Amino acid sequence: MRKRVFVATLVLMIAGVSAQAACVLTGHAEITRGGWPRVFWDPVAGADSYHVEILRDNEEHVRSQDVTEPTIDVRFQTADRTVLYYRVTAESTTDRNFERCSTVVPVVLERNANFRNVTRRLIIPIAGSAPGANGAYYRTSLRLTSNVVAERGRLIFHQFDEHFPYDPKTLRYDLGHSVGESVFYEDIVAQMGGSGIGYIEVVPDDDTVGYMPSIETRVYNDSPEGTFGGFVDTVNPVDFTSSSLVKIPAADPRFRMNVGIIAMGPTYGLLQATRKDGTNIGFTNIALNPGTATMIPAATFAGFDRQAGDVIRFVAVNGSQAILFYTLTDNTTNDPQVFIPSQNTKVINVNTALQ
Repeated sequence: MRKRVFVATLVLMIAGVSAQAACVLTGHAEITRGGWPRVFWDPVAGADSYHVEILRDNEEHVRSQDVTEPTIDVRFQTADRTVLYYRVTAESTTDRNFERCSTVVPVVLERNANFRNVTRRLIIPIAGSAPGANGAYYRTSLRLTSNVVAERGRLIFHQFDEHFPYDPKTLRYDLGHSVGESVFYEDIVAQMGGSGIGYIEVVPDDDTVGYMPSIETRVYNDSPEGTFGGFVDTVNPVDFTSSSLVKIPAADPRFRMNVGIIAMGPTYGLLQATRKDGTNIGFTNIALNPGTATMIPAATFAGFDRQAGDVIRFVAVNGSQAILFYTLTDNTTNDPQVFIPSQNTKVINVNTALQ
């Protein structure tokens, strides 16, 4: 009789150990009252933390974080309908014998129209066609090369300090026949019927794929002494959805510096110049309507006494988002160079913009 009791007790103990070791995790997503999705999962006995890895297409890593509660907010904006996969893994920081387990919860993000309007484009931050100093003429050449078939859209030129009513110049592009198809404009702003200095948007048609053409832009001065200039990097607006920094190079009297700001939405803030130690050396207030832009000589708010390590920061308010860049121009040759603090040179699919 005792032997049977012992056997039964042993069986129960083994069953108890097995049940405790078996880690099972289940989860789901739902829309909360605030309109944002939220991922929930059932607490796992013995787990004191959960590692959450966010993936796109179940492969591309987006973000990771560790949480202690069995839930997490989904706070992403997307330019097109996107599925994110939340891989949740139960973990224990105290039990070395804890067997981890995971679950994957798909979350559907619908397109955000405002975010799409901001990010479904690329920006050439400076371009122009205008007379320069000493008989020179400032021009911008542009080459577009397709990365997929059927790339179509518009080039839109906005002058700096343009006032209402706005009159941007536009030109259509159609690279619809084959990969590698190319079109070249020797003076793109003049080709669009525009003049002056400003920036260009490259906007794909809404019914096309989001992949953008490769863009090669050169700003230069044609002068009696020769041609002077350099290439301009294209800006992906999603890289500029927070305040940007521009580090001013060491003071050099041979060059003049201008700071450019392109408003991706209603933009308000302070363009502030500070020393390396944080001492304020000058500022100017900024108020720009969506799509407008300005270029300001650094000397007007930072003074002429620039030093190595000086920083210009755009301090945004009310959620303003703006693209910041700067130019250095040789005072003798008027040779312009453009500097952009954030770059992305790979083939870009603007439909997959995510923040």
